[in-house]
Amino acid sequence: MPSDDILASVAERQKADFAAERRLLTFAEWIELFAGAPYRHARSAAQYVADVFEHFGVRPAEAGTDDPPRFLLFDQAFAGGEGRVHGQEAVQERVCRLVRSAAEAGRSEKMIVLHGPNGSGKSVLVEAIFHALEAYSRLPEGVLYRFAWVFPRSGGPGDRLGFGGSSGGSEPDSFAHLPGEEVSARLVCEMKDHPLFLLPGPDRERALEEALSLHPEDRGRSFRHVLRGELCQKCRGIYEGLLAGYQGDWRQVIRHVQVERYFVSQRYRQAALTIHPVGSVDALEQQVTADFSAQNLPPVLQNLKLFEAYGDLVAANGGAVEFGDLLKRPPDFNKYLLGAAEKGTVNLANTNFYLNVVMLATTNDLQLDAFKSTPEWGAFKGRMELVPVPYILRFTREAELYRDMLAPALRKTHVAPHALETAGLWAVLTRLLPPEPRDLEPPLAEVARSLTPLEKALLYDRGEVPARLGRDDRKNLRAGARALRRQHEDHLVYEGRFGASPREMRMVLSQALFDSPGTCLTVARILPRIEDLVRDRSLYEFLNIEPRSGYHDARSFISSVSRRYSELVLLEIQDAMDLIREEEYDRRFDEYLSHVIAFVRGERVRNVHTGASEPPSEKMMSAVEELIRGAGHPADFRRDLVARIGAFALDHPNVRPDFRTLFPDLLGAVKRDFFSGRRAEVESHLLEIVASGSSDERALSAEARARADRTVGNLVRRAGYCERCAREAADWLRRHLPPVDGPSA
Repeated sequence: MPSDDILASVAERQKADFAAERRLLTFAEWIELFAGAPYRHARSAAQYVADVFEHFGVRPAEAGTDDPPRFLLFDQAFAGGEGRVHGQEAVQERVCRLVRSAAEAGRSEKMIVLHGPNGSGKSVLVEAIFHALEAYSRLPEGVLYRFAWVFPRSGGPGDRLGFGGSSGGSEPDSFAHLPGEEVSARLVCEMKDHPLFLLPGPDRERALEEALSLHPEDRGRSFRHVLRGELCQKCRGIYEGLLAGYQGDWRQVIRHVQVERYFVSQRYRQAALTIHPVGSVDALEQQVTADFSAQNLPPVLQNLKLFEAYGDLVAANGGAVEFGDLLKRPPDFNKYLLGAAEKGTVNLANTNFYLNVVMLATTNDLQLDAFKSTPEWGAFKGRMELVPVPYILRFTREAELYRDMLAPALRKTHVAPHALETAGLWAVLTRLLPPEPRDLEPPLAEVARSLTPLEKALLYDRGEVPARLGRDDRKNLRAGARALRRQHEDHLVYEGRFGASPREMRMVLSQALFDSPGTCLTVARILPRIEDLVRDRSLYEFLNIEPRSGYHDARSFISSVSRRYSELVLLEIQDAMDLIREEEYDRRFDEYLSHVIAFVRGERVRNVHTGASEPPSEKMMSAVEELIRGAGHPADFRRDLVARIGAFALDHPNVRPDFRTLFPDLLGAVKRDFFSGRRAEVESHLLEIVASGSSDERALSAEARARADRTVGNLVRRAGYCERCAREAADWLRRHLPPVDGPSA
């Protein structure tokens, strides 16, 4: 395309977009917009942020977990997923609840302080909110307006105050659309004052009431911001000066108002800003009329002392601000926040300015603990809403985080199955606290006391309860999982406050990648790097916590995740060997469960071979139940299974239960039973797989090579391995073959 055509196309599109987005309006044009959608055009910053949470929607909690619903803005789908927040649903829910509360009040009256250990994702959460604000402000439903004062060049018709109108024979109704060459001065309201503030109080109420009469769905919303707010000091001076110059003719004053749309932007410091602890105040002022540009103002304004505020807090007004590492700042620089947070005002030498902003802050727990011991804490605690941000406690979410953190490197490296999940599981184990039975109800207290760290991690991640427990204990644990998860929430030492941070795990994984360039990232390469980390107790605080009840024992957790990884690989290799088809497991499941359901209901079952109606087979059911450790009394165990099927059916109507997901303990028991009977055969086959990819391959028979290649091929197709890491997994399993008496705990 010729360059002239490109330029013409861009120019045409930009002009069309500018008009379609209603970038510049007269005051009368804006009033029409307001009348058509009063709430949209009269929101406070707190209401706007709350609407952003609502706009992007909510996803229900995952089945089998006790997580709250997830706010989709934290998935960052509008940005292609870049910057998404992994986990932290409880934090999202709490922040949203606080913002909604402020929205109902009409403005934010407290600072929301996210505190937690280093690397827990506090700033990432705020960044996600800022990115959502930016995206929303570009949409028609997220439109934002402020205004500026426009003064035409003097000498035209109707020149009454030392400036004129257009060069035509009559004065325009507004100077808002004057060409740039006809404008002598333009003063933007740096505070982003709401255009409704230009209406006197009683008229403002009447305009709002008339708009609401046409849009009754907006009644019940808070309009405190536009009803109680007033112009900033600079705009009030200009307004009063023009009103006096025009001898009270308000219409003449409004001619100078140009309403402009603005967009939230971190890059351009517009309504979304992070203030770092640089040791300076966040708002200053300067005299507008002392500047040389004041000569372009009409004489009626040149004699006024007009001051305008500037600085980080001013730039953030109208949106949200984050005080990063709040408590690293000198205390004196934070004292003004007492009034700013509670009353929404900042007092400068010549001006007071009123804030319309959601105030967020981040700090680590050590700084917060130290601040609580100072005299200033008493004054600040009433102006803060503290929201703890722990490390992630679900290892599959932790693995997703690693995948994002290492995305550039992983584009060139194959990640073996279970590699990131095993690393994430070890990290989560270091973050867990032993259950405190005294804080739990008696039925739950005893079973919680017996939970190992690995069992607790599996419960948190996927709602999995230990197969070793009896029916009542399993039931109590499922019912009490939420209480168990929250028992440390309000404690000084909450769960997820200590442990291996994602930053440390990124170092571990990066080292594993660096050690073996060009190969797969596997568990066998990650665990030695974790062992290196554990050796240096002087660098990491969590390594110096005294082990208690199996918890806080970072070194033993390496063995725990190693055993669990071996069990997972064993199941995958057993399936890949095709000695028993998956359909056989499904058939055995279906047969067992049909007999269990008939037993509980007092019904008979149809014999698939004879077609006869028979009582449920006690022999067949008992044979399966003997494989489950802690199954307890057969009748109770069977009733529990049927109850779980019924609960699934209620939650998922029209969905056939997937027994593999619903009863992983049964599936694992059946497969372990297979392994216990064919251990020697599995061990022999592992040797064949390892040899088939090495110089020892020539020693194998053609049949053995074919068998090994078939198994490796199945691992590649079914489980996500490549040939290299499939053989490495087989070699690992050969050296770490788990016992036959059940899964690790």
